[in-house]
Amino acid sequence: MCGIVAIIGKGAEERGEDLDYMIQQMESRGEITEKYKEKSVLTGTRRLKIVDSFHAKQPIFNAEKTKLIIFNGEIFNYQELYDELKDQYNFQTHSDTEVILAAYQVYGTGCLNHFNGQFSFVIIDLEQKECFMARDEIGIVPLYYVQTKDLIYIASEIKALTFLKHKIEKLNPGSFIYRKSQEQQYFIPKYKIQERNQELFLSELRTSLIKAVKSRVNTNLPIGVIFSGGLDSSIVLSQAIKFHRNVTAFTVGSENSDDVKIASRYCTEHNIKHVIINLSKNTFTPEDIKEAIVCSELTEYGDIINAVISMKLFQEISKHNI
Repeated sequence: MCGIVAIIGKGAEERGEDLDYMIQQMESRGEITEKYKEKSVLTGTRRLKIVDSFHAKQPIFNAEKTKLIIFNGEIFNYQELYDELKDQYNFQTHSDTEVILAAYQVYGTGCLNHFNGQFSFVIIDLEQKECFMARDEIGIVPLYYVQTKDLIYIASEIKALTFLKHKIEKLNPGSFIYRKSQEQQYFIPKYKIQERNQELFLSELRTSLIKAVKSRVNTNLPIGVIFSGGLDSSIVLSQAIKFHRNVTAFTVGSENSDDVKIASRYCTEHNIKHVIINLSKNTFTPEDIKEAIVCSELTEYGDIINAVISMKLFQEISKHNI
């Protein structure tokens, strides 16, 4: 995930050191740092290059230069929205970031009902010096903020805001804040029992799963799949290679374990690049645990274990330029 930060309000342009500190705390979230400054507005991005990677620099502005957006996440149906909005909005890029801005200009806060994705973003009205910030329906992508007397500080991580010594607020899943209003919830999960036969259910499950994988590998960059050799990851991998030509499977475990043997056999049979990452208890140090807690901002025992392993895993994956 990328990292985004913003400072908005009276005198924000003088808070450059604050912005630099906030970005520094999220350095691991991206490859490149981008910053923007004007009166009452500072923004920063620590960004991964995924969709329209050569042109989608942040912040992105509308054609009139009256609004900007910083964005963390991915809009999976951005191409459909682009086609829907291109006659009503003058696109400068072909990125999902600008699609959000275009949808906001056309639909207002109702744009949130059009997105299929995982995201948090901040849109700033440069004339009014006010913002619209939102988070995806189930809260995959985080967003936090601090409100002081004259300024609002916004960041993807808690540790980017602790230096302010103010109460840190979390924007809840499926919620947004528009201008200076209170947080509003645009998505409320609803559950109902439906009578369906197994054949119909399995058909819908297959369609949904294929669509989900296809939308997540829509990039010109290499794809990595974490592959245990089990049923779930085998299904995901089998679909990923249908929709992307450059897929590598990564498996954690010892070379002689049954899981690794099954994973290796599957990749060999389907001509998939396969990398085995050997991790054992001797791989980890107390410093690794501390680093995992700081980076993940997780505190539960089980979550910390997953974070420690995941950090080692993704460090190895990054060595393969994925």
